[in-house]
Amino acid sequence: MSNTAHLPSIVEASEFFGSLYGLDVHGNEVSGQDPQTIMAVATYVDDEDQPAAYFGCDIASTCILGAALTQIPLGGVRDAIESGEISQNIKDNLCEVLNIAVNLFANPGGQRIVLRDVLFNDDCQPARDAISAGGLISVKLDVQRYGDGIVFMR
Repeated sequence: MSNTAHLPSIVEASEFFGSLYGLDVHGNEVSGQDPQTIMAVATYVDDEDQPAAYFGCDIASTCILGAALTQIPLGGVRDAIESGEISQNIKDNLCEVLNIAVNLFANPGGQRIVLRDVLFNDDCQPARDAISAGGLISVKLDVQRYGDGIVFMR
């Protein structure tokens, strides 16, 4: 993996999402979280198309971070979390959020990084494995009105 990305702090991630949504967002580092619970993962690459950073979401954070962008009603979010069925509008919103989140990993003066893709469910297994390789931060993000979920940054 390329060393061109900045690994954001929990405060930076909380402030980023709070600013994006216009909601209070609080984060706490959590340990012992299994990256195999990731339901969606963004891969960010450098100019040589080499992975520079990853952002993974468990089922709850997938639904919450996607829904909060356009203020999807909480009932739909709860249903998606319980069923594990992520609606297309939540997926589309999460892709937009994770595209903007490239700014979390920007390294001033470093090489530019961009979002290569966002994969869901079984399609994200190779990225899950890459995230598990080390240097991982697991954060419980609590989004006002929506609840909390676990995100993984590497």
